[in-house]
Amino acid sequence: MKVPFLDLKAQYQRIKDEVNPAIQDILDNTAFILGKSVLQFEKEFAKAHNVKHCIGTSSGTDANHLVLWAFGIGPVMK
Repeated sequence: MKVPFLDLKAQYQRIKDEVNPAIQDILDNTAFILGKSVLQFEKEFAKAHNVKHCIGTSSGTDANHLVLWAFGIGPVMK
């Protein structure tokens, strides 16, 4: 028996009734950057993690960059 490493289709099938209207709302309002959905996510994520602020980023790389920058970690010079 072959076990798939990651079955995104199966995951999507379980949440599509919730996800599709949210995606359609973003498309209808052309709210691809910032907008009410991002603001709502940031507020709810901060509340769920008991912190004052949350910053949504476009990728994990951007998030890691912000953390390194905030701690003053930069390139290693030889």
